[in-house]
Amino acid sequence: PTYLLASHDCHEFKILLTGGTKFYAINIIDFNFSAVCDPVLGDDGKMYVPSELIDVYRERIVPSADILTPNQFELELLSGAKVTSEEEALKAIDCLLSRGSKCVIVTSIELPSSTDTLVLLGKSEKGEVARIEIPKLEGPFRGNWGPLLCPPVGMEPPRPTVIV
Repeated sequence: PTYLLASHDCHEFKILLTGGTKFYAINIIDFNFSAVCDPVLGDDGKMYVPSELIDVYRERIVPSADILTPNQFELELLSGAKVTSEEEALKAIDCLLSRGSKCVIVTSIELPSSTDTLVLLGKSEKGEVARIEIPKLEGPFRGNWGPLLCPPVGMEPPRPTVIV
């Protein structure tokens, strides 16, 4: 989106929404944005993108994301840790926070201890933790977490926001 903005002489905006992008070459340019990133690497143990992109996300995207919203599988890929409990999820989140993200919100965690709920778990760089239990519905639901981004984007950010 950066070349598109520059080519249209667009230099002042608060929020830029983008999605459905395949990242094979990534340049991180600091436009003084707040960056919200749903990594979209995969789900349920299946990759959506080539596995070589995991390191690109770990090294370039995670440190650039103010808010990172992986699912459980993506959290495991990005942190390199298996997640089977909330304690393990929090350790994996801490790993991503230590790499530069300011807030990590895991959109869906399936725990062996509960077959009828999912857990949404978030933590900020300040150590604030949020936990929400969500009733689990039967069916193949993928990519339905966009509404989760509405509250962070709807708040008046201290600087422009980019969602990738």
